Amino acid sequence: MTPSRCFTFFKCVFFKNFGTCGDLDINYSVKKKYFWSRNTISILLKQIILYFFTLISFPLLSQTKEQERLLSEMLFVKTSERQEKIYEFFTLFPTDSVGVMQALKIVGAYGKKHGDLHLEMCEPSGYLVLLSKSKTISNETYKKAIDSVYTIYKNRKMGEVFLASFERKLAEYYMYREKNYALGFKHFQQGFDLLKKVDIEEYPYKVQETLGLLYNHYDFEDYEKCIYFAKETLKEDKKIKNRNLAGALKMHMAYAFRDLGQLDSADVYFNQVIDEAKDRGDWVQYGTALCYLGYNCYLKNDFAKAESLFKKGIAEIGNDAGMKPVKVLFFSYLAEIKSRDSELESSKAYLKELNILKAQTAYKGNQVQVYKNLSNVYKRMGDSELALAYLDSMEIAEEYMRVNYDSKRFIREQQQEEIDKVRREKETLVFWRNITLYFLSLVFILSLIIYWLSLSKKKAEMLQIQLELEHSKKELLLITEHFKKKRPIRPGSVEGPEYNSILQILEESTILTKEDWETFKNHFEKVYPGFLRNLVKTYPDLTQGEIRFISLKKLGLSNKEMAETLGVSDQSIRTTLHRLRKKVNLSSDDDIELLIQKI
Repeated sequence: MTPSRCFTFFKCVFFKNFGTCGDLDINYSVKKKYFWSRNTISILLKQIILYFFTLISFPLLSQTKEQERLLSEMLFVKTSERQEKIYEFFTLFPTDSVGVMQALKIVGAYGKKHGDLHLEMCEPSGYLVLLSKSKTISNETYKKAIDSVYTIYKNRKMGEVFLASFERKLAEYYMYREKNYALGFKHFQQGFDLLKKVDIEEYPYKVQETLGLLYNHYDFEDYEKCIYFAKETLKEDKKIKNRNLAGALKMHMAYAFRDLGQLDSADVYFNQVIDEAKDRGDWVQYGTALCYLGYNCYLKNDFAKAESLFKKGIAEIGNDAGMKPVKVLFFSYLAEIKSRDSELESSKAYLKELNILKAQTAYKGNQVQVYKNLSNVYKRMGDSELALAYLDSMEIAEEYMRVNYDSKRFIREQQQEEIDKVRREKETLVFWRNITLYFLSLVFILSLIIYWLSLSKKKAEMLQIQLELEHSKKELLLITEHFKKKRPIRPGSVEGPEYNSILQILEESTILTKEDWETFKNHFEKVYPGFLRNLVKTYPDLTQGEIRFISLKKLGLSNKEMAETLGVSDQSIRTTLHRLRKKVNLSSDDDIELLIQKI
């Protein structure tokens, strides 16, 4: 909306609201005439109000242009720079939940419009951040929201950075809302493993992610893991642009070394932080590192050096409100050191500073050390009542911290046992499932092998049978040819009444020896399996001679060839055929062929 249109808009609204021009669709000349007919005071008042509304319209207009500028810039910057643009965009809206949701919707819609998945997903992920800070949202509702958005991210195949951010959200949910520390650490670890694949220049907030992991592990006294996570992240130390965060990593690694009793290693990292913080003028971190380096000297009983570092560190920290608890702690150490040297006035001066700072801060950290130091100071001053009071306070604070820590650690161990139990049960199920699959696969493979061997064997047997059949056919053919070549017995060469003894000659013919007939029959059975058996079963009254006759007929021999084979005359064959036909009730000679085909 241009300035002139804004002016016209407010002018019309003004006129309508004050009733000077009636409805907006009235002719403007009529409105103008009616307007200027008013008295001078009324005109002046209206002009002032009109000018006021016009002034309001310009910031709104410039804010819209600023929104458009930032949105367009988001499309063409790196992921690391984009986050800064998003934060800058959010500053254009109210800081309440409604303003944040409005900004999220605008960014999400803009990303969807331009096909930018990262910007589009800002809306659901930002909505989760709002839910996480709400005290009215139930744990179940928040968990469902996390799961639904996480499912969207996985289905949209977002990169490791986005999945890692949701692993962190899940970790924080379990850690702070459900108090399920074991699952919280599990998701922290999974997020860290994802971020290990990401270059820190692509995702500068990798350092913050690691710091969150360090805080929780340090709280549970997992010092070795603190050192591991810090070292892994500091492999890219030169690429970390936010040196304050790099210093925080080194500080926590130094704390872990100190609590493990490795003071020399802790000194190395405290000195690194001191040098780097001094170079960039970060006096708060510089002073803090000096104080904790002094604490290492105190643990080594080098009280003079510790005092010097405490003084210098407190001076460098200055009046930073967030560092007042640290100053309280180290003022208590200064008072304790001075009381050792019997410099009670100096000790009292430090106690005075300490009490002033204690009154200004509600932070209750470091209470055990502070109360212990104060108890020692007042004991050396001869104030046994205060010494005992602070000693009692120290024991109460220590007991509270120990019980709280032991409780959290016990709960975590129980939760871890439950997770391990579920994991073992799952692994057992997977193991037996795999065993079952392997067994079924083995059975299937063996079945295939057995089937293949059986099929191969069957094929071999079929081939052998086929070869034997071919051999038998050849043998039978040779026998048949052999029969045909035998010397025939001519008609008239047989003495006696030939026609009356034809059948007897046929049946008792010895032109085929017993061995020849057995050989012939074996080959015949292979070529025509079951033929002779079916023939005897169908006609049990047939003689051996008639069976031989039908067998030769089955081979397709003519009457003449059969006569020559059997050593009888053609007439004898015809007579035999005639008698056979009567025995099996055949009407004609051709029916003998049908008989043979049926059998």
